[in-house]
Amino acid sequence: MVTDGSKVFGDLLHKRDTTFNGNAMHGLARSSPSFTFKELEKIVDHMPKKQLAEGDADNDLPVHSAINSMADADMISLFVQGTFDERKKILESKNDEDKTPIEVAFDKRQKEVIIKLFDLCVEHDVLPDLTGIGAKEGSSTLLHIAFDENIWPWFLKTVIDTCQKYKLEALPAIQVMDSDGYSPFEYLMNNCFPSTDKDAKVEEFKTVVGILQKEEIDINLVHTNSKRATMLHEAYRKNDLRCLEILEPLTNSGVKDAYGRTPLERAHYLNKNVIPVIIAICLANNLLL
Repeated sequence: MVTDGSKVFGDLLHKRDTTFNGNAMHGLARSSPSFTFKELEKIVDHMPKKQLAEGDADNDLPVHSAINSMADADMISLFVQGTFDERKKILESKNDEDKTPIEVAFDKRQKEVIIKLFDLCVEHDVLPDLTGIGAKEGSSTLLHIAFDENIWPWFLKTVIDTCQKYKLEALPAIQVMDSDGYSPFEYLMNNCFPSTDKDAKVEEFKTVVGILQKEEIDINLVHTNSKRATMLHEAYRKNDLRCLEILEPLTNSGVKDAYGRTPLERAHYLNKNVIPVIIAICLANNLLL
């Protein structure tokens, strides 16, 4: 049916319609999950590409609309077309909520779409808002949300790689604090304990720690909150043996938080009943105290 776009959408291809919010490309983006990729690709190919850069009443571009409609990653890429500069402008565009397409994808927790958009951002020299609290959810960064929703080692590695590309310091970027004074690694630890699928979470935690090691980031300097508590502090406090087993050989058990407390001292201060249990666990598993 789609030999000429005008036979499908008529005048809507070239001008806005008062019956819905936006242009024809917005309408297509909102209904994109109803099509197969090939069908959508063929229709978009026949539509005026200038509409890809036009905002609706909320300043959403069609790519924002497609993400909100839960279109898949390949479909999303159809709404990022044009010259290099035109594609870059689309990726950088912000709606009335001050969100770029990748930030909207984080709101929707669409992992494959985030991967696709991040790759496009890197390809077009667009630096996503890694530390500027871009997602706007309780002043959380994109990494906070990644760790909170699902422990994504991939995204941590991507953030570090991006920092290296733009000659930014990785440590400040990966442990920026939210409005409550917590870094993404507090979210990471909370996902490990307690959890109904803790085995899987701990394995991903192990992968995250491995990434930090490989990238030569000092784990003793990775803080979970604004009081400079480390992951080892948190593992002791939560009496989390499996995280302790991962961290103990790699960290300094004498590292101190902002109050001058070691992990063991902090655990004792916050929960006096936890010390005998920790000691018994550590001795039984040949862990250092």
